[in-house]
Amino acid sequence: MNNLIQMGNKFIIVKKCFYVLLFLLLPALMQGQGQLLRGEKWKKFSTEGKNADFYVAPNGNDSWSGKLSSVNNSKTDGPFRTIKKAQEAVRELKKKIYTPEEVPIDRRYIGSPHKFGNGRDILVFIREGYYSLGKTLKFTPDDGGERVETNLPSGAFEYHKLKDYFVTYAAYPGEHPIISGGKIISNWKKENKYWVADAKNIDVNYLIIDGKNLTLARTPNSGYFTVPTASESTTSFNFNSDEIKKWPNMEDNRIIMYLRWHQGINSITEVDETKNIAYLKKPQDGILVISPRYYIENITALLDYPGEWYYDKHFKKIFLIPPKNIENPNKSRIISPVLKTLIAIEGEQKRPVRNLRFYGLSFEATEGESSAIKIKYTNKCEIVDSKISAVAGIGIHLGYGSYQIRILNNNIVRAAGGAIVVEGNPYPEHWTDIIREVIISNNYIDKCGGTSIHAKNTLYTTISHNEITNNLGRYPIYVGGWSNLEEAIDGGYRVEYNHIHHIQSLADDSGVITSGGYTYDSIIRGNLIHHVKKGKFNDNVAIWFDNMSYGWTAEDNIFYALEQG
Repeated sequence: MNNLIQMGNKFIIVKKCFYVLLFLLLPALMQGQGQLLRGEKWKKFSTEGKNADFYVAPNGNDSWSGKLSSVNNSKTDGPFRTIKKAQEAVRELKKKIYTPEEVPIDRRYIGSPHKFGNGRDILVFIREGYYSLGKTLKFTPDDGGERVETNLPSGAFEYHKLKDYFVTYAAYPGEHPIISGGKIISNWKKENKYWVADAKNIDVNYLIIDGKNLTLARTPNSGYFTVPTASESTTSFNFNSDEIKKWPNMEDNRIIMYLRWHQGINSITEVDETKNIAYLKKPQDGILVISPRYYIENITALLDYPGEWYYDKHFKKIFLIPPKNIENPNKSRIISPVLKTLIAIEGEQKRPVRNLRFYGLSFEATEGESSAIKIKYTNKCEIVDSKISAVAGIGIHLGYGSYQIRILNNNIVRAAGGAIVVEGNPYPEHWTDIIREVIISNNYIDKCGGTSIHAKNTLYTTISHNEITNNLGRYPIYVGGWSNLEEAIDGGYRVEYNHIHHIQSLADDSGVITSGGYTYDSIIRGNLIHHVKKGKFNDNVAIWFDNMSYGWTAEDNIFYALEQG
C-alpha cells in the first residue's frame, strides 16, 4: 500500500511540474496570432505595426498581386482595385496556410470536429477612398478564419488546445475608406434657382451628400403639421388653411403620419380647399385613435428650401437646392443608393462563418427595407470602430445562429429602419438557430428610425455603454418578444450603463427602455436617461415593462428631465 501511495505522489509531482512549465510557456505561445479557445480573454484587434497579406486601393488593379500597399514605381504591381478581388485572394491563401491536423494517437477523450491543425490570421488593409459596390458583398464559410488544433498538450480534453484564427478587413492605419451602395451623381448644372443633373439609368428614391441624407421636397420644411379637429373617417382628415393645396403634379405625393404606435405612409388623392379636407388613397390605420401629426413630400412645388431635392421620373432629372454650406454640388459627393444590402455574412445551419472581422470601415447609402449589414449563422464575427450612415433600412441585422458576435464602438447615424436588430426564433427547430452571447457596446447612435437597438428571442445578449440620441422611431431600446410565454428562447439580457438622451420627440405611448414578453434572468441597471419628450396621446416613460414582461430586475438607473403630460 505504501509503495502505491509513493508512486501516486511521484505521479502528482510530475504532473504539477508539467502544468507549471505549460503555464510559463503559454504567454509566448499565445502572442501575435489567433486566440486560444480556453484560457485567453478576448482583446480588441489593433492594426498598429501590422503588415497585411493583401491591400485594396482606388488606384489599384485586380490583375496585380495585391501584396503591395501602393503602386510600385514601374506601375506593374500594387494593391487590388476591389474588395471582391481581395476576398478571392483570401480564399486561395486559406487553401495554402490551413492544413489538416495530425491524427492524434489517443482519442479517448472528447476529441474535436475541427479538421485543421495549422493556420494563421489573414489581414486585408483597405486604403483611403470611395468604393461603390455593383452588388452585395457576400461572405460565406469559405471567407472566415478557422478554428484549428494546436500542438499544445491537451490536458484532460482535446478542446483545451483549440485556437481561433481570424480573417480581418480593416481600414489602413490612419485612413477612412467608404464602402457604398450608391451611384455617384455628377455634372450638376445651375438652372435658375435649382441645380439639375441627369439620372437616366436609375430610379432615385434617396439622395445623399457627403454621407448625409438630403431632404425630399416637403412641407413643412421641418417638423410637422397638426390637424384642427379629430378625423371622422379613416380615409380623410381636416387641415388648417393654406397647409395643403391642389399643387400641380401631385400623383406621386406621400403623406407621412405620426400616429399613436406607428408611422403611417399614405398619399393624398384629392384636396377640397373650400372645406379644408384631404382624402387619402387607402384607409389609414390608427387615424381615428389619435389625431395625426404629418408632413407631405415628393411634389415639385414643395422644392423651396436649402437641402431639398426632387426627382422628375418622366424627364429623368434631379432638381436640387444645395444645403446652405455648399455653393457648388459638383465639389461634393452626391449619391443615389442602388443596393439594399452592402455586406451579407451568411453561413449555413451546420457550417457557420467563423472569425470574420471588419474594423474601421465606413458603410453608407442603401435603399429599401433591408439591412446594410446582414449576419446569419456566424460565430465570433466582429464589427468594430466602423461607421454606418444614410441607410434606408436597418444598420446591422443579426439573424438565426449568431453566436458570440461583437458590435463595438461603431457610429450609426440615420439608419431609417433602426441601428442594430438582433432577431431570433422563440421556438427554434435546431439548436444551431439559437442566437446567444451577442455583445453590443460603446456604440454611438443618432437620428435612427425604427427601434435604435432591438433584441428579441436571444440568450445572454449584452447591450451596454451605448449612447443613443435624437431617435426618430418609437423605442431607443426594446428587448424581448412581445407575445412570448415562458417556453420561448428569450432571456439573460443585460441592458446596462447606456446613456440615452434628447429622445422620443416623435414617439407616443412608449418607453425609453422597453421590455415585452416573458424573459428570465434579465437586468436593466446603471442607465442614464434624460431629456425625454412626452407623447401627444400618452406619456413616454423611462423604463416600460410592457405586455407580460416577466423576469426582469431594474436597479441603479438615473432619470431626469422627463417631460410629463
